[in-house]
Amino acid sequence: MTYYIHHVPGRLRIKSPMVKNSRTAKHELLNLLRTVRGIDRVTVNGVTGNCLIHYDPLVANRDTIVSVPSQTRYSNPCLAITHDEVVRRVTAKCLHALSALL
Repeated sequence: MTYYIHHVPGRLRIKSPMVKNSRTAKHELLNLLRTVRGIDRVTVNGVTGNCLIHYDPLVANRDTIVSVPSQTRYSNPCLAITHDEVVRRVTAKCLHALSALL
């Protein structure tokens, strides 16, 4: 699994292989993010490694929030793929499979 970041103002999803199947990492990340001013709600799924953050965009921003888990081993924005990249990869695989059928 790779790191993944999806962002719309007020909502940020970070997926991390370091949090997947780790109860300790889940709770540490949850506690770290709860200290960020402007974050309204955080949920971390330890099974999938998915962290969903709802925040007030007038108080906090994407870069500030992403920097918190990246200061630890729980996120690496340099290795993260975006939603657009996921769509491109899936589309390429589908087109490749379709061309093989034709």
